[in-house]
Amino acid sequence: MNELYKKYSKKGLQLVGVNLNDTIPDVKKFAKDHSVKYPLIGNRKDTAPVMKAYSVTGAPTSFVIDKNGKVVASFVGDDEAGVKAALKKLGIT
Repeated sequence: MNELYKKYSKKGLQLVGVNLNDTIPDVKKFAKDHSVKYPLIGNRKDTAPVMKAYSVTGAPTSFVIDKNGKVVASFVGDDEAGVKAALKKLGIT
């Protein structure tokens, strides 16, 4: 996702990583260890509303949300190709 963020952030792509189970120190360590360049949120208290609102059933889950806030695609698992295809439909790629 770092590559997508780097490549398309200037065209309007925004990424937010949502960590389902870890504490904030764990999330910060993950971001540092993996050189994550986009914002991450985490801990069960913060992510529970996100999980419920977007019906998250597994991790990782990716959502492509248009500039009006509408979810236009979602993917469970590591599906960078699917995310790229959804971005293309939105005219971001």
